[in-house]
Amino acid sequence: MTDQSHPFPPEDAHLYIHEMFEYWNGRRAGRAYPDRSDIDPSEVSELLSYITLVDVGDGDPRFVYRVVGSFVTRLLGQDPINLPVGTGVIPDRLEQVLARYALVADTGEGYFHRTELHEERNDFTTVDRLMLPLGPPDEPVGSILCVVVPVGATN
Repeated sequence: MTDQSHPFPPEDAHLYIHEMFEYWNGRRAGRAYPDRSDIDPSEVSELLSYITLVDVGDGDPRFVYRVVGSFVTRLLGQDPINLPVGTGVIPDRLEQVLARYALVADTGEGYFHRTELHEERNDFTTVDRLMLPLGPPDEPVGSILCVVVPVGATN
């Protein structure tokens, strides 16, 4: 399957993708993106197992997993908390994976795509992935909030 990118979740994206986008959008309060402190996990509790939170830094590695939901851990075949994004990715796909995170971090805009996972332990599951920037007002993106749901998953 070819990576299908969209600036906003398409109508056929999983319900959880739409729920997180609406929640995130409501938390922006007129800003380009909400701060990490604006996100209250108890308000999106049904989505927590599908969420990852990635810290954005200046050094190498630039992107590090801080929170990984239990369902995402099962999809990846490992618990990547505190590991660089890209750990376990098929080597020839690493640049593509990191480019998506860089796009969100550098533009401060959300990103949706439908693609097959590129993990060494799972390169066969097609997922909807929503990537949303978080950070203090008038400062660079500090985190990226992601929701990852297999296509065809029931709610």
